[in-house]
Amino acid sequence: MPMVPAILAPGDAFAGPPRSPLKSDQTVNDTPSVTENPERGRPAPPLSPGRAMALARWILAVFFIAAGVNHFRVPDVYFGMMPPWLPWPSALNEISGAAEILGGLGLLVARTRRFAGWGLIVLLVVVFPANVHVALIGHMPGFNFAHALLWWRLPFQMVFIAGVWWVAL
Repeated sequence: MPMVPAILAPGDAFAGPPRSPLKSDQTVNDTPSVTENPERGRPAPPLSPGRAMALARWILAVFFIAAGVNHFRVPDVYFGMMPPWLPWPSALNEISGAAEILGGLGLLVARTRRFAGWGLIVLLVVVFPANVHVALIGHMPGFNFAHALLWWRLPFQMVFIAGVWWVAL
């Protein structure tokens, strides 16, 4: 069991590496405080794998929640993306929007993360025909994206799937 000092000043337990002893002309008040960083010139340490995963999880969650909310805010954009052979565009828009919101929220809750991950992966596969349709027609309703960007979105779906897989499964 590690030895813990009997008395700690606030923040001493997380103060970082030990400080150098006082020089002969220094007083106690000349030493850096717990909130000061004596190594300001050094670059920040890289993210640990756990923190990188948590950050990616939050980024994906916010993205999916925002995209899901947009299904209800500006449904005409999504109607224009749907291939004409799909039935019930309004219902499909609402279902996919709700699925994105619930999936994004589910990523943030440990008990639902795995289920949400599978659901989002299925959703990304199911909406892929709409992305192909947008690339084929050459424009996304409500936006002025370059035609090449619409084609670039297609392989980017795999990046999203891989990201969801990494943070949830």
